[in-house]
Amino acid sequence: MRLTLMIAATSLLAAGSAFADAHAAKTMADYDADGDGMVNMDEYRTGDGKMGFASLDADESGSISEDEMAGMAEDKMGFADYDADASGDVSEDEFYDASFRQFDADGDTMLNEEEYGAYEQERMTMEEDGGTDG
Repeated sequence: MRLTLMIAATSLLAAGSAFADAHAAKTMADYDADGDGMVNMDEYRTGDGKMGFASLDADESGSISEDEMAGMAEDKMGFADYDADASGDVSEDEFYDASFRQFDADGDTMLNEEEYGAYEQERMTMEEDGGTDG
């Protein structure tokens, strides 16, 4: 019985990992508009969808206030990390620049498959936790 449960658990873990890998690859392909195997800033901004800037800009002012930013689920960066010009609001450019840099580990202004995988994992976690579509 224990052996059967262990085999079942191992199978489920492997299937979950394969599903996550397949999901990330499909999504990266969706982001990678030019098919070069990398996601650049323009592709990142276009593909970000409901998890992006518009989902946080609740009052549709074109900028994100600190109160609106508080809706981000367990963000690793603080408001000041996004508010590059210290204006008290985060513009769309500031939002995408900061969030892109968070995942661009090698600083080459492109997300490779590994960096994109980290982004996708964060995005999936946010979706599971209720996201930012507040």
